[in-house]
Amino acid sequence: MTSDRMLPPSYRAIGTELLALETHHEATGYITPSSFKAFRQGVVTISVEVLEAYLEDLLDNSVEDAYLFIERTGRKLWSETIAVGGLVLALVGGMMLAARSEAVLPSFFLTLSLASPFAWLWHRATSRGATRRMFFAHVVSHEIGRRRGITKDGQGRPLTPAVTIQSILKPETGTKAEGAALTQYH
Repeated sequence: MTSDRMLPPSYRAIGTELLALETHHEATGYITPSSFKAFRQGVVTISVEVLEAYLEDLLDNSVEDAYLFIERTGRKLWSETIAVGGLVLALVGGMMLAARSEAVLPSFFLTLSLASPFAWLWHRATSRGATRRMFFAHVVSHEIGRRRGITKDGQGRPLTPAVTIQSILKPETGTKAEGAALTQYH
């Protein structure tokens, strides 16, 4: 296993390359072979064991993003602040409208329609972290599999030329992997 004093510089390199890949993905909407190749070239000096340790830490929710060097606090705080502020304004506006008029039901629906986009934004801002980590885990897992000579898409194929986020987070339903318990005991 790798010594603890070697992990932070290696983790920093992996995290930096993952952030660069994420930036490219946000700009284009998909991962191109050249951007994935840039990620592979950025982590070429890092051993498979360190990549596996990083993957384990990436999948462990108790490990902070700062330790993995994938922290992006400014954007998350901005989204959550806008969402909470919009929800508060919509609720206060709805209560003021209900207090000033006798039409409570229309003010309720107006409040609901004003608050819905902010509630959706809040949901997206808070759930983005898990989705983002799974995206990163998939990329690191592909690199580990590539180095070990194993493909990880479940169908025996290497990465397609353009891997979209939907194909990463929602694999095709036709793939099936049997577990050890099923193989040994049935």
